[in-house]
Amino acid sequence: MRTEAESYALEDVAVPDDAVFEVGGMGFAADGSLFVCTRRGDIWVRRPRRHSRTPSQAVKGDWTRFAEGLHEPLGLHVVSVNEVVVAQRPELTRVRDTNRDGVADRFETVTAAFGVSGNFHEYHFGPVADKAGNLYATLNVGWLSHADSSVPFRGWAYKVARDGSFSLVASGFRSPAGIGISPQEEVFVTDNQGDWWPTSPLVHVQPGQFYGNPAGLRWEANYQGPADSYELPPEILQQRRTPPALWFVYGPLGHSPTQPVWDTTHGKFGPFAGQMFVGDQTRSQITRVALEKVQGQYQGAAMVFRNNLASGITRMAFGPDNALYVGGTDRGWGAVGGKPFALERVKFTGRVPFEILTITARRDGFVVRFTQPIAINNNAVPADVVAVSHHGYRYWRNYGSPHVDVTAVDNVGAEVAEQGQALHLRVANLQAGKVYSFKFRGLTSVHGAPLLHPDAYYTLNLIPEAAIAAQVKP
Repeated sequence: MRTEAESYALEDVAVPDDAVFEVGGMGFAADGSLFVCTRRGDIWVRRPRRHSRTPSQAVKGDWTRFAEGLHEPLGLHVVSVNEVVVAQRPELTRVRDTNRDGVADRFETVTAAFGVSGNFHEYHFGPVADKAGNLYATLNVGWLSHADSSVPFRGWAYKVARDGSFSLVASGFRSPAGIGISPQEEVFVTDNQGDWWPTSPLVHVQPGQFYGNPAGLRWEANYQGPADSYELPPEILQQRRTPPALWFVYGPLGHSPTQPVWDTTHGKFGPFAGQMFVGDQTRSQITRVALEKVQGQYQGAAMVFRNNLASGITRMAFGPDNALYVGGTDRGWGAVGGKPFALERVKFTGRVPFEILTITARRDGFVVRFTQPIAINNNAVPADVVAVSHHGYRYWRNYGSPHVDVTAVDNVGAEVAEQGQALHLRVANLQAGKVYSFKFRGLTSVHGAPLLHPDAYYTLNLIPEAAIAAQVKP
């Protein structure tokens, strides 16, 4: 397989002709209805044809305007065919159609416990919900010459319990544009490179943790630091900072990651069942993430999945047809896709691409698994089939960080295993806290196809106790 489109086709999804369809949030109801909120303040719904409705001039093709007049909504959670919860800039709002005519008639504040100053950068993302009905969302900091949290609780992830109570969950965020909840009901957040963020992270959100940007620490209970917590010394912050599960290497893995979603199609979307997909707003691309737990903490690998989306990806959702729906906008943020907004469908064609499937760490190296068996000669692969290096980042007030301590790894041993489906890479002197880069060159599948995306990046937070097992000949 030599092109992305051979395995994952892109299709435009028709949107209302006269709507500025800058997607801020999207999700499916149980009956297959697709809800989309736009940055211009509308909520649209496309219902399955068997449930199509035609209330008062609101129908635009298959679409009905469910609500309008909201303040830059940047996320929604679909409760039912008649109810969504949406993150407006100043509050979290429940929007309902109580008389079942297809148009919302009731708007209720779920919470407005956080502040809004009018700063252009105070975005509000989410929510996602767990099975108990608790809602989670994230609050952007403001922006002056640096991150600003002059009103509560900018730079935090928060929770609204089912009983309506508001609580802070974790701090240290800057521009946490993506929030998702895994099938295991674990909350993950992507943030954007900036001050105190050397590059964009993927964070496994855990209560009480601090992840990097100190602007919002002033709202922490019993806080005793300087009036502007942004001025806390890096050495103090470093001691309490929890590292992210994964770093998105700036450039190859995008610039501005957004919402993480999980493939729960059980193979109907291809070979990546259970893995995470993350859109990128600037690069108009999708990154694939394969995480593992080491000593109870997440870390793992990230690879490019699909390029050339039409606009800057803000939100994604898997549909009942087992396709990935992708919505985006470029207004104010810029995107390489070229269109001011778009709604697209990524569909698996049934042709499995030759890709890196997963990378898992061992005490003495890594196991790289592929979606297809690799071509080998006499149970061997060339010694130079992969180049491995690692680098670190600076934790500082500056905007982003260059790669530091870049080190090429010499004498990598590559051994074939798992009936040709994997390579065991023996890497001496693994270093925790580094990002390992893998660049495969000349590796082909048994069918002669080169790797579609030959580069991968593994964030090694902790070194596992287990070593690579003895070589298994195919």
